[in-house]
Amino acid sequence: MRSPLFSSPRIDGCDLLELRLDYLRDGHEEVIRRHAGLPAIITIRDPGEGGVNPVAPAVKERLLKLALDLGLMIDAELSFLHDHPLGPHGVIASRHVFRGRLSWRLAWGDYGLVKSMGYSIYKVASADSRDVPIMARLLMSAGDVRVAAMVMGSKRARAALAMLGSAILYCSVGEPTANGQLTIEECRGLLELIRALGTKNKA
Repeated sequence: MRSPLFSSPRIDGCDLLELRLDYLRDGHEEVIRRHAGLPAIITIRDPGEGGVNPVAPAVKERLLKLALDLGLMIDAELSFLHDHPLGPHGVIASRHVFRGRLSWRLAWGDYGLVKSMGYSIYKVASADSRDVPIMARLLMSAGDVRVAAMVMGSKRARAALAMLGSAILYCSVGEPTANGQLTIEECRGLLELIRALGTKNKA
């Protein structure tokens, strides 16, 4: 959600609401406290991570820690978590690849690092749809640490990875916060299809 200063709506079909605090210039703590204990993910991306407004690392660490203390989940880059350990409970450790290609060595290395740090979800996003086979392999190889995989800019790739078991499916409510995000209506339809396939396989 791009406008987290406003009251967050309850949206049918959504398990969690992501609040992108990097879209704000101030008022971050107010938003976090207002959503305390609710099913929400607090995300503060730097411009180099695909975010909007920069937030000093020390301030970002304090805000994310506050969110965890108040029962919210957080999404932070693995590189940031390496320098500013948080959690581990309630943390989504992310890797965004904006330039070049995702390699299996990087993805599997990240997965092992995330596991060693005690996090339960590793999220990997790439700007290149040719990385789908590596992401699919990662989803098939995952163990205790769940994997959320997505391609920025491709709705078809996001849908395919969701059907392969991606732990998180990001949908847009209004204006998307990333290229290729499915709308909430598209997500509902996709989830219905996944459930139907699961029921058919059990029959």
